[in-house]
Amino acid sequence: RVLQGARRVYATSPSSRAGLAAAADIEPAQIRILPIPVDTTLFRPGPDEERQPTVVFVGRADDPRKNVRLLLAAWPAIRSRLADVSLRLIGRPPAGRLPAGAEAAGEVASVADELRRASLFVLPSWQEGFGIVVAEALASGTPAVVTPCGGPEELVRAAEAGTVLADFGPGTLAEAIVAALESPDLPAQRVRGRAYVEANHSPARLRAELATAFEELGDA
Repeated sequence: RVLQGARRVYATSPSSRAGLAAAADIEPAQIRILPIPVDTTLFRPGPDEERQPTVVFVGRADDPRKNVRLLLAAWPAIRSRLADVSLRLIGRPPAGRLPAGAEAAGEVASVADELRRASLFVLPSWQEGFGIVVAEALASGTPAVVTPCGGPEELVRAAEAGTVLADFGPGTLAEAIVAALESPDLPAQRVRGRAYVEANHSPARLRAELATAFEELGDA
């Protein structure tokens, strides 16, 4: 009833818009997208020579919803083909032992530094409304591989800066990560991802969208 009675309804991604429309039994076209902002000054690319052959995950690895077990299950197959690539888990670590080449770094002083030094970001979640860390990775010039978990799908596709998996299989994830790291298009993806976030998820873009929304409400 709250959603149906609202003069304006906003969502943070096409995926969350679809969920709101279904919950309120209203047309998706009635729901607008309000972009979540990213600090593009903090999250920015570094020099290419500082990039390391590292795949990074940022989040609560001990939360089953983040599905880090999928990434850990895929990792041995990745290492068998790319022996010099390492995996860094940033944030609360998962329980149990990690496979060779994987490190649980825990809480770090700067997530932005981790993202700008990595070669690839991976989000294996079961479900995400938007997935702001994906936008932060793209702003840092780091392409992303994501599961079909909702919000991040549209972000990665629109930016043309990464891969959206077809399913949640470890083999699918392993193939996607290897292909991404070996892709000659990786440098171009870094540029496209950064440009997309700057254009669509800057604080200035959010302020402009909010100003328009308040003006329309004032005229209604």
